[in-house]
Amino acid sequence: MSSLPAERQGRKALRERARTNGHHKVNFRALAPVYVGQNYPAPIPLPQGQKSPPPKGVSGQDSQPPPSAEQIEEWREERGDDGIAFVLQPGELVIDVDNYAKGEWPAGTGVATMADIRERVGCDLPPGPKLRNRTDGSEKRPFRVPLGLKFKKSLGPCVDVVTPTHRYVNAGVNPDTGNPEQWFDADDNPLDLPPSPETWPELPEAWLLWAIQTYSETTHTPVTSEQAQKWLDDISDGLMRPLVKEILNAALDALDGQQGSRHDNTQKYVQRLVEMGAAGISGVPAALAFLREQYAEAVKNER
Repeated sequence: MSSLPAERQGRKALRERARTNGHHKVNFRALAPVYVGQNYPAPIPLPQGQKSPPPKGVSGQDSQPPPSAEQIEEWREERGDDGIAFVLQPGELVIDVDNYAKGEWPAGTGVATMADIRERVGCDLPPGPKLRNRTDGSEKRPFRVPLGLKFKKSLGPCVDVVTPTHRYVNAGVNPDTGNPEQWFDADDNPLDLPPSPETWPELPEAWLLWAIQTYSETTHTPVTSEQAQKWLDDISDGLMRPLVKEILNAALDALDGQQGSRHDNTQKYVQRLVEMGAAGISGVPAALAFLREQYAEAVKNER
């Protein structure tokens, strides 16, 4: 089946969605080629009007590779009437704001959480595209982020963080509202096509630091000596950022020996600092040098 007619069909479906204010039923057969053409390599089918279940092995968890072109074409043939979602790729992140009543949280909580974060970090998010199925302030906002970081799953009440190994993004019919998701540009004008991820804005560093997991929030796996050296070689000097200071202070606190082995604790925090440096967060070399001095002082009397 030629991809050109399919892409034209998908473009027509998106235009119809925009003209009917997002109430046009969409399907995987029409939209998968459009998303692929816009550099989304991992569109996946979902049962029409549902958020799950995704196909096995391609939902993004455990760093699974994108589906092959043959697999996407097979889904178009066998599951063409299904809805559509897409799996984020490394270096991509979506902030998902739910501004409706959700569990114990009343309507308006998502927007209030975002306003609180803006005040805390001292800046707003840059203008960019949004994916919406409601008109109450709920929206998904995509961003580009440095590689190699681990992120929280939530920034606060009713504001989730979607990452490549977390979950996929529903781009079809929302099961709660019955409305298809519609892309809008930075000026809130409906888009005929999904915005290419290369055009997504970068998440500002102030927000990046807010979204990154601290060491206590995650676990780490060992890396090879070659990987570690590569990270060290790529680290640059600069102003010590707040997250680097936070990790350094935690490492210094652990040198009192009251939290277990000084060596083991310091090793863990050094790994976390190197991860920050490898992701482009400045101030790591100074933090490592100071921690080295303090560690040597703390253990100098031990055998």
